[in-house]
Amino acid sequence: MDEIAICPNCGNENRMDANFCKNCCFTIGNKAQTSVKFCPKCKNPNRPSARFCSVCGHSFIQITFSGPLSTGSILVNRYEIINLIKAGGMGAVYKARDHRMLELCAVKELIADSINTEQEDYTIKRFNEEGNLLANLIHPNLPRVTDLFIEKGRYYLVMELIDGKDLDTVLKERNKLSIAEAIQYGLQILDVLDYLHNQNPPIVYRDLKPANIVIRTRDQRAMLIDFGIARTIQIEEEKKTRIGTPQYSPIEQFKGMVEPASDIYALGRTMHHLITGVAPEPMSFHSEPLTNFVPEAHKELEAIITKATQPDIKDRYSKASEMIKDIKNFLNKENISGPKEKIDITKPDSISEQKAKPRKATKILTPLKEEEETENKKETIKKERNNKKDKITIISKSEKTKKIVSSILKSDLHLDIHPSSTEMVLIPSGYFWMGDSGCEYDENRKKLFETNKKGQHRVYLNAYYIDITPVTNEQYKIFVQENSYKSEGDWEKYFTKDKEHHPVVNITWYDADTYATWAKKRLLTEAEWEKASRGGDGRNWPWGNLWDDTKLNSRESGPGRTTEVHQYSRGDSIYGVLDTVGNVWEWTSDWYYPYPYEGPYISEEGDKRVIRGGSYSETKDKCTCSFRNWGFPENKSAFRGFRCGKDVK
Repeated sequence: MDEIAICPNCGNENRMDANFCKNCCFTIGNKAQTSVKFCPKCKNPNRPSARFCSVCGHSFIQITFSGPLSTGSILVNRYEIINLIKAGGMGAVYKARDHRMLELCAVKELIADSINTEQEDYTIKRFNEEGNLLANLIHPNLPRVTDLFIEKGRYYLVMELIDGKDLDTVLKERNKLSIAEAIQYGLQILDVLDYLHNQNPPIVYRDLKPANIVIRTRDQRAMLIDFGIARTIQIEEEKKTRIGTPQYSPIEQFKGMVEPASDIYALGRTMHHLITGVAPEPMSFHSEPLTNFVPEAHKELEAIITKATQPDIKDRYSKASEMIKDIKNFLNKENISGPKEKIDITKPDSISEQKAKPRKATKILTPLKEEEETENKKETIKKERNNKKDKITIISKSEKTKKIVSSILKSDLHLDIHPSSTEMVLIPSGYFWMGDSGCEYDENRKKLFETNKKGQHRVYLNAYYIDITPVTNEQYKIFVQENSYKSEGDWEKYFTKDKEHHPVVNITWYDADTYATWAKKRLLTEAEWEKASRGGDGRNWPWGNLWDDTKLNSRESGPGRTTEVHQYSRGDSIYGVLDTVGNVWEWTSDWYYPYPYEGPYISEEGDKRVIRGGSYSETKDKCTCSFRNWGFPENKSAFRGFRCGKDVK
């Protein structure tokens, strides 16, 4: 970077070693020197300490590469390098240990050695885009990004460690896959593509090939990796690029044009390679029929792959969902799926263990996705629930609640009621990270709540059900009317005719607990609420680690009042639970005490109950998965509501 001395008298540029200004002869002297950095790209002057050009954004950070990081190296006092996984011309990937989260992770390092300024800028841009893109994407077949940082002139991206083999390696070992395997992995990747293409704006992956699909060892799930060249489709595109792998890229990509159908073409070529074991020829945009290589392949499957790989984009599937539908129809016509059995809702634990009994199949097995099984079970539960009427059972430990419920049951101790219509979702058993995740608002939280300063700790929970949304005014009204219940809170004050689907507010903890008992449910523990909101990975918000004010109702972006419980569906958790952050605080069953505490709940009584999630009046530092607050159980608030949970018996 060039540096100059600016004359403090006339502002003329001079050499750094000049004693006098060449324009006005003013004595510059060492003390009067003002040095600046000239950007080598746009020539704009910048402060000497600047890391990026203030005009064009060019990075002044010198990227150097002197070989791979050694075992034991520590990055940003957090990530310890274990070993090198792989290295290439543009980067290296390491297996590392995250000392904050106490888990293994993958650290991707940008390598840009001996390249010109334009190439350097483009490389850095692609690297940062990959990190920012993945940080906002949450899908079971995508790796999770947790950190992006710069250290000693090198750029790093931290993501979930995917332990497994990529399909390119599998093909080298086995030559080809079975048709069943190819379909199974193909459906999973199609589901990812459908998710990406439905983002706003749509995301096109652009480099789908066997080498970028890793089969995770622990569950045989196909993971789509390496988002270095994925791009969003904007109304006004930037400079068009032709990046991709020639064997799998469609003809329009070589012309600098990409569409969602471009990814479908690449997947079709990939599935063809997996089934036949024959790699596609570069720049040859026609795929030979499957049966030329695999005579036992079904003609209908052949037609699906042929349609996906049509050279003309107009002749291809325009959406991933269309190809998914055709594959599923093909599988159903083969009549090889297992028989459907009735699920007993009174034994929910049997649902998670129940499997279809296989019929005889001559050629392939139906690859059932976990997501499909979950949806089928949820629908069955919903139908079974609607066909039943339950008797009230007092299950609360609160003496005050028992008295209130007893008054409801004076005339008929076996009153038939309609259970709450709120749909529930099953949260699986297992460990999760509970507590402060160390995001940028950590210090503020410590000042506000000393009980939060101990940070994250692991908690194990048994499986349980949770309401997908907070209880609404409409649902609470049914409870009040059917039982002539006199609420301790003035909830009707905030219930106007246009707020049927808004969360009920201005109710006490006792009101919430009584409703839960009536609905044959219970209030959630603090730990249950947090796991349903953030999942098991300790993220800051339900959707990931980057703040997005479009995904919740908070002070930053909301209308300044409650909103319908389904309005911010894009802010759902990995389990599909809505409205856990923002809109209204939510009562939990726990007494408010410092944590970490022993066990998944607090049994010792106190004078305050835990509330979670923040509200429409709160800023982003309180609308997180880990922020704790409290309320006196007898008090009501226009910012406070609740949702229910239920045991898995």
